[in-house]
Amino acid sequence: MPDPITHAASPLAIATLSTAASFLFDLPLGVVITAVGGAYWAVYRNKSLKVGRSILLIIGATLIAVTLVHGVTWMFDTLLNMKDIPQRPVAFLLGFAVIDKPFRDSLIAWAKSKFDFLQVQK
Repeated sequence: MPDPITHAASPLAIATLSTAASFLFDLPLGVVITAVGGAYWAVYRNKSLKVGRSILLIIGATLIAVTLVHGVTWMFDTLLNMKDIPQRPVAFLLGFAVIDKPFRDSLIAWAKSKFDFLQVQK
């Protein structure tokens, strides 16, 4: 009896997707998939979107999120002195924040308060 896990997805497809994600975004495939999950969750919460617009929003939010992952981790590392921030949660939050405006506004307010606090300390 064949193992169902090995036959569920072709190793060639997984290797191709991993290579493409690493080449395009310099990120592991898991981080890109997590960004898709964040964007999907934001679209799922908004029941009024049509299917075509939902797909375009998910693709666009994923591309924006995976582009910003390195910048956000650099910001946490350099400016806020928070080392080793995991990339998957950052990708999920960015994918979600690109679509969900109230959450995006709260993230921007949080980052602004952190920067204001750093300016006061200096």
